[in-house]
Amino acid sequence: MQVDYLQQANRDMEKKQQQAEQLYSDVLAENKALKERNEELCSELVVLNKVYKNIEKEKYKGDREVDGQINTLQNESNENLLKNADLNKKVYKLKKEHASLIDENEQLHVIAEQYKIDKEYIGIMLERCEKEKKRLMEKNAKLTMAERDLVMDMERLKLTKGIYQKKSPDKVAIMVHNIEDDRDYYKMECQTLQKMLHQYLIKSPIHKDVDKDGCLNEYVKADSKKNKNTHLKKSFSPPTKE
Repeated sequence: MQVDYLQQANRDMEKKQQQAEQLYSDVLAENKALKERNEELCSELVVLNKVYKNIEKEKYKGDREVDGQINTLQNESNENLLKNADLNKKVYKLKKEHASLIDENEQLHVIAEQYKIDKEYIGIMLERCEKEKKRLMEKNAKLTMAERDLVMDMERLKLTKGIYQKKSPDKVAIMVHNIEDDRDYYKMECQTLQKMLHQYLIKSPIHKDVDKDGCLNEYVKADSKKNKNTHLKKSFSPPTKE
């Protein structure tokens, strides 16, 4: 009975030993498989590490390139902003100059119109002065001739005898005196007209060259910003003397 029990126990032990050996073999096989898998994973990890390093390297390179491009674009943007500000200043300055030129052009247009009016007015007055001067010169010439004739008559009368020698010289002297007064008067009127015209031309914003007789020679450019135009309204018609 005890022998059977021991034999049965021995068989059970052998069975457990076989199971243990089988389990050990399975564990060794699994361990070997895991080791091989581990080696594969290590190889893959090395490859992945290299790939990662390459990616990091490319990323760093790409980041540097991107940073460089960003810096370049930023610099270009700053330069464009400065150029834009400079252009805005130039545009503002040009607009200001344009407005100033428009105002100046309008002022010059007004001055030109005024000059035109002054020129026409001065032309009329000059023509009147020339006519008056010519008339006075003719009158003066006639008076001079009359004076010469009267002087000659007076000299002839001085040489004659009788009543003409006693009565005529006083009348002749009076006539000569009147003729001389008329001559002096018209001469003074002519000089007055010349002086008035000369003073007007000096005060006018259009500077002119005037000869010694008061005649206008030519027009010269005037300072359009410092003078204002004035008109001479006084008439040059001299009074007549009977």
